[in-house]
Amino acid sequence: MLSVSDGETLDARRCALASARREELHDALRKLCPTHVAVTHLGLPLGKIGQHQNRLRNALLSLASGETTLVVPNERAAHPDHEAVGRVCVEFARAQGIALARYGIGPYGIGPRQPAARVSEARWVKFVLTDDAMRAKARAVQCFRARGVSLRGRTPTPAEAPQAAERAYEAFVV
Repeated sequence: MLSVSDGETLDARRCALASARREELHDALRKLCPTHVAVTHLGLPLGKIGQHQNRLRNALLSLASGETTLVVPNERAAHPDHEAVGRVCVEFARAQGIALARYGIGPYGIGPRQPAARVSEARWVKFVLTDDAMRAKARAVQCFRARGVSLRGRTPTPAEAPQAAERAYEAFVV
């Protein structure tokens, strides 16, 4: 697994964010998978991923092997970092002949209610989750506390949590 950015930034008010996000990711992966998932942290700076496309390509090249499927954010996500990662991964997957699945992220992502014009080659695949998978997903989502913490330290209420976290399925554009 490749983590492109964990929120690395030069902003002193957010210096601990990357460390907290790494810990949350590892905690969530333990909730989702009974075996260890190796994570490569690329450490690209928040808001500047588009300026580091070669580092991302090189990381993908070093990690992609065998029967690989890239699961990446939609390249039309209306968020500059998600778009940059999506674009690089789409180009990489096509050049290498690697399978690709794109997902939406929060309000910036694609979803079944989004206009089809926003998604090229739109072919949705919906994976219905088992009860066990739903419970694991709920436990994993609870691990991500720092993602919702504002600079003022306010944690979002359950009503503010993304509805996608409560869906009984996952959807991807393939």
